[in-house]
Amino acid sequence: MITPPRTGCPAARSPARLRTRALAPTRTRTRTRTRTRREIAAPPGPDPATVGAMTDHLTIRPYTPADEDAAVRVWARAARPAHPFVPDEGTGVRERKMREVYLVHADNWVAEIDGRAVGVLGLLHSGTALPDGSGTEAAAPGTETGAETRTETSAGSGPEAGAEIGGLFVAPEAQGRGVGRALVAHAAARHGALTLEVYEKNTAAREFYARTGFTEQGRRDDDEYGEVLLRLVRPAATA
Repeated sequence: MITPPRTGCPAARSPARLRTRALAPTRTRTRTRTRTRREIAAPPGPDPATVGAMTDHLTIRPYTPADEDAAVRVWARAARPAHPFVPDEGTGVRERKMREVYLVHADNWVAEIDGRAVGVLGLLHSGTALPDGSGTEAAAPGTETGAETRTETSAGSGPEAGAEIGGLFVAPEAQGRGVGRALVAHAAARHGALTLEVYEKNTAAREFYARTGFTEQGRRDDDEYGEVLLRLVRPAATA
């Protein structure tokens, strides 16, 4: 006599159930592999055609009052990381001076890439006296963090008379692309010999200016912030 199988015994399970259980682990592994591929997928990189192209369309033109807001944004974004020791850099009273004094009374130039302002150059020469008797805190390019300029006038005008760089600012995203060097070259082409002042702590800007031909001529204490300012000079190019 053959005894029928008991309920729950493997022999009593239907072939369909057995096939379902056998296939289940395969589906689980497939889902796991899919999730892993999504998680480790690298984000798309920059378009190679745009890398290093910023200086291909660089133009330098005279500043106009319509450039005020763009120029202030460039100044503030460059000056804050350049001068962490200056309280409220890029805002408040300092922003008001930038708008009402430096952008009004200096000989200002705007560097543009594809129509967007990325740099500002302010020059002071004979006859340029700032109403408050001070100069400007400039964030110059370089490796490119900043320079501090605090001056009233410099002698002469014309290609050999010289000028003071009262401010040189380059937006962070445009730094390292030759914008600052182009602005220095523009100033030298117009005025020959150049001078400026830079904070001693601002080593990146000092290195930039050394690479562009400036040497230290002297130093003084900045009473307003208790910092040391270095005076740098660059002679006019000789024929």
